[in-house]
Amino acid sequence: MIKQIISVLFFSIVLLSVISCGSKVSKEDLTAEEAFHRALKEFDRGKYLNAVDQLTLVTFNYSGSAIIDSAQYYLAESHFKMKEYLLAAAEYERLSNHFPYSPLVDDARYKIGMCYYELSPKYPLDQEYTYQAIEQFQRFTEDYPDSPLLPEVLDKIHKSRAKLARKTFKSGELYFKMKDYPSVVIYMDEVLDFYYDTEFAPRALLFKGDSYQRMKRFSEAEEVYRKLIEKYPKSREAETAVFNLSDMAEIEAEAEREESE
Repeated sequence: MIKQIISVLFFSIVLLSVISCGSKVSKEDLTAEEAFHRALKEFDRGKYLNAVDQLTLVTFNYSGSAIIDSAQYYLAESHFKMKEYLLAAAEYERLSNHFPYSPLVDDARYKIGMCYYELSPKYPLDQEYTYQAIEQFQRFTEDYPDSPLLPEVLDKIHKSRAKLARKTFKSGELYFKMKDYPSVVIYMDEVLDFYYDTEFAPRALLFKGDSYQRMKRFSEAEEVYRKLIEKYPKSREAETAVFNLSDMAEIEAEAEREESE
């Protein structure tokens, strides 16, 4: 969050410098539409830095124009194209806040989520941006339930949740290798409680059952294995659970024979 604030402040300083220095084309030389279309040509040519300079001047010099929301949107888009995602998010937010009735707002709100999605790192690292992406996308689903972007938004939510699930699952898997089985159960329960709709849910059930089995808590292991088989009958994990139940049955039968002798 501190890095985000510093980045936005830095951009603001640069922005003020650009404005104070002026432009090769002054406000008096062009109408708002002409200035915007000139900037848009730079954007279409892939000259995003030039586009940022020109669009910034448009947003400040023609604040009452009918094209101001479009200029603000393409200013954000230019930062997005340059992978300056925190700056892009700030500009999309500005569009959403200052022009709430613009037809570009729904796309801007989607792009805010995409900014954080693109910033989301690999699963072993801190996942602050992943959580922010999910939050932004979930807000989008609530505010725009009929949007044609909804399928893509839901897909991004699922992928982001799967990343969080993987991080939690891998932590539990590490404890399993260390034979710290009570900790494994804690982590696998977290996967099952919060990420039950991801591919890691059946794997978490299997590791939870295996941990109970190794702690010789056979009744609890059996309960978990049967739940796995019932809920994910066609999974590879269910096949393993069937074998594990068979092994436990043989162990219990052998223990009963030893007691009777």
